Amino acid sequence: MTNTPDFEAAIEDVRRAYRIVWAYQRRVLDVIEAITTEFPETRHYWWQTNSFDCLPARKTTDPLGRWAWDGLPLYNFSILRLSEDGPDRYLPKLGRWMLEISHNADHGWDEEASGEPDASRFPQVDTVVSSLSVCLWRCDANTGQEWWAGAWNDIEGWLGDGEIGQHADPFSDEATGLTGIGITRNVADIKTAEDASSLANDLRRLGREVLQLQL
Repeated sequence: MTNTPDFEAAIEDVRRAYRIVWAYQRRVLDVIEAITTEFPETRHYWWQTNSFDCLPARKTTDPLGRWAWDGLPLYNFSILRLSEDGPDRYLPKLGRWMLEISHNADHGWDEEASGEPDASRFPQVDTVVSSLSVCLWRCDANTGQEWWAGAWNDIEGWLGDGEIGQHADPFSDEATGLTGIGITRNVADIKTAEDASSLANDLRRLGREVLQLQL
């Protein structure tokens, strides 16, 4: 492997890119925190990546056999928050609800790739968007699901990462007993804390009017 002047210049771009990614991720986390303040009855429950794995925290795990994407866990991820307290708060029982906040940095992700997706083959960055989705899930049936995260992972049709704009109709999944409603926004359109709060309050309104939740 030989270094070239072009490669050395590219490394400078990488350092610059990491700093930009940090600033972007800091902004996304701040927006998510502003949204959660509008749901003070909820507490953090679960988070996970949606398109790939996350590198384990164990220092004995060799990262060389992993996708490079595994080192970018905030590229595409979901946070789940529950309102119930007590030892059984993780159970999706009838009438309970869950808040989901999902971020997708790049709608150009290659879902059809047979191996590790090659970012150099993605659509041009100015033809796709970065999105933030907020969703409410209500448990309508006790189907034997043992925990919220398991039921959420089994949903056949995810509300997050959808078309930009409001999901006008609720989505019901018979197998998990969950019904959801969600809104997806272009991250570029969430410019202030007030924009984030407005998005959260729009979702609360949908929760009251569509899912009949006591919010």
